[in-house]
Amino acid sequence: METYGLESAAAGQLLAYYGVAQATLGLLPTQDRIVLERFFNEVGNMHLVVHSTYSSRLNRAWGLALRKRFCRTFNFELRTFSPALGCAGC
Repeated sequence: METYGLESAAAGQLLAYYGVAQATLGLLPTQDRIVLERFFNEVGNMHLVVHSTYSSRLNRAWGLALRKRFCRTFNFELRTFSPALGCAGC
């Protein structure tokens, strides 16, 4: 990891984090691939998460657009969020 200027502890944490993400999602987002994840929380509300390598500003716009499309198509209300980590969800 010297090539990237990471200490071994930091490199280990990154590998563990992305390993869990890939195991959970089946694949990771790249500049050519966006990963959508849908799940239901404990009370049955549906959530849609957009995983991408783009900025949170762009992900938030996608989340709002998807929210509007879902609301109009399926006639139910969704909420959006865009955390600083760069994923948007409904």
